[in-house]
Amino acid sequence: MKNFIKRVRRAPWTFKQPLTAVPEDKKTKISDLFVWRNSDDWKSSFELLNIAYLFGECGIFQVDIVFFDAEGSVFFEKTIELFNGDRQTLNISKILEDNFKAGVVGEFGTFAVFHRNTPDTVVKFNSFVAERGYVSYCYRGSLLSSYVHGNLDSIGKIDQNYVLLGGTSLLKRDYNLQYQLLPGCECDIALTNPCSKPQKVTIKTFSFNDGRIIEVFYSKINSRAAIMYALKGISQPCRISIESRMIMARPIIFINKGDNMDVFHG
Repeated sequence: MKNFIKRVRRAPWTFKQPLTAVPEDKKTKISDLFVWRNSDDWKSSFELLNIAYLFGECGIFQVDIVFFDAEGSVFFEKTIELFNGDRQTLNISKILEDNFKAGVVGEFGTFAVFHRNTPDTVVKFNSFVAERGYVSYCYRGSLLSSYVHGNLDSIGKIDQNYVLLGGTSLLKRDYNLQYQLLPGCECDIALTNPCSKPQKVTIKTFSFNDGRIIEVFYSKINSRAAIMYALKGISQPCRISIESRMIMARPIIFINKGDNMDVFHG
């Protein structure tokens, strides 16, 4: 009886609410929704590995890079060829600057990386190739970059069609940032929407000492899109909570202090 009551109580939070959906078509290629930044202060790169080669496949393999703007619209696609164990560091900012005039696509957005070749081993186990690699960010021309990996299986591509894989909840959920913000730093919170419909989000900043609400930010994120919330003038220790119907509203956090920067998942 206790287990039954427990399952009933959990039902509004778990019933048909997976973290990510499994594509119906086994030919679907899967990627995270990575965040690109490109401005006077920010440059982005991506570490591209030949996943097929890691499974023993040899030859020339093609990878499709698809760029979305901050509203979730496709504005550029590029195909990269990898030979056997090739590893390439893609200068995302240079790719954008070489193909578009300054200011046309904004200062941030998302991109996805789809590997065309699915190794036989992956097919054998009825699975998919998913790109969850590393994006690096350079701040104010620093010689060092900070890296963050993919968050979750977000988007699939089959032929020229896209399918969003992020799960949504029947009820609103709070995602509590696992980090204490301290005075003297500035914080940019990037959040993507891997769900099939636009999502409303509320970002709340609380005093770490007494729980008082310091600031509230409201926004809506289109599918495949991203928002960037800048929290400046932090004068006391505080914490962040993100309210939405996304199962995993896990952001990317950029912390700046002077010319120093770090990036990580919250």
